[in-house]
Amino acid sequence: MAPVVKRKKQMQAGMPKVPVNAVAVVAKTDGPKRCKEAIDKGLDLFEAKQYQEAIGMFNLALELPGNGAYREATSPREFSCPSDLEEHGALFNMACCYAQMGQKGAALTCIDGLLEAGFTDYTTLRTDPDIAPAQGQDLEALIEKYSGLAAKMKNFFPFGKAEKKREADPNVSKSWTMW
Repeated sequence: MAPVVKRKKQMQAGMPKVPVNAVAVVAKTDGPKRCKEAIDKGLDLFEAKQYQEAIGMFNLALELPGNGAYREATSPREFSCPSDLEEHGALFNMACCYAQMGQKGAALTCIDGLLEAGFTDYTTLRTDPDIAPAQGQDLEALIEKYSGLAAKMKNFFPFGKAEKKREADPNVSKSWTMW
């Protein structure tokens, strides 16, 4: 049996464990090689009401190369990763799967990650029939967390970002470099 790993948010939501080598097994076979392919396959599985398998595809989509780019500060090499829209699509559809399976906590955890990643189409979250089992006060609280006045103020004011950067690099003397 393959070892299993749970991410912190999965553990908090009581989401089922995913075998560590599940992504590797699917990637080695004739499965999807790109993020979009995995999302499309996941949507086909969702339409066939094979929600657990669809969740696996959406998880895989987050691991496969996509249309986004990622570069570490210490490396000149650029890596292909899911774009913001691909990440939003995978997380939203994963939330729909969990909602259809009656796992409201897991669906809300996916929505939390979705909102944290910058998704702002709150109307869709409130009205999409596939996510209806997760709609309600808990969903509204999440939306308020990311769209309310406190969230807007947090984004508007840096709240000590310049001071933290100055502490990290005391040789910085140009104020415009602390943005």
